This record gives sequence, C-alpha cells and structure tokens, in this order.
Amino acid sequence: VVQTPHGAFRRTKLKLHLTGDNGDSTVLFPPKFALVATVSFEAFDKFKTLSFDTSLSVVKSGIQWVKLGTIEENLVLQLGFRISDENKQKFEMRQAFLSQPTATE
Repeated sequence: VVQTPHGAFRRTKLKLHLTGDNGDSTVLFPPKFALVATVSFEAFDKFKTLSFDTSLSVVKSGIQWVKLGTIEENLVLQLGFRISDENKQKFEMRQAFLSQPTATE
C-alpha cells in the first residue's frame, strides 16, 4: 500500500500473458505505438479503457515505463518494456502493475 495525496493505493503486480498474431508468446512492440488497455472488475459497470501514445528509446537500457491512467482517475496501469534480445529495434513487455485505491471502511 502506497500513501498518495488522494489516499491509500494498493499496487498489484500483474501476470503477463501476451499472444502475438502468429501465436508466439513473445510480442514485439516498435518504439512508437499506441496502447489501449481495458481493465475490468467484478461488475461490468466498473470497467475502464485507458489509452496512451508512446515513444520508447532504442538507446536506453533497462526497463522503460509507460503509465496509463492517473491517481486522480483512481486507476493507474504501469507497463515496463525493455529492448528485445532478438531485435534491437523492438521492445518486449516485461512487467505490469495496477494501482487502485484501497477499500474505505
């Protein structure tokens, strides 16, 4: 749990399950791409679609983070990408976290 000016948020590590067009478990992203993520909860009326146009640097090493959503919107999805070992001009998604407000009593 992380304290923010908007209250306490729980940050949860997500398990990645990606499938490419050809069925591969490795999905490669170009340096510039648009992301659309749909996050759904127990009730269908609580789903949210987040989108972001991004540009990753092929000269950086390590994880590069993309954030979709904001604390003010009560939902933040953080996606970590690194340069692919197979193709130095493409990126693999390596980590994902979802932050949302903790339940209030």
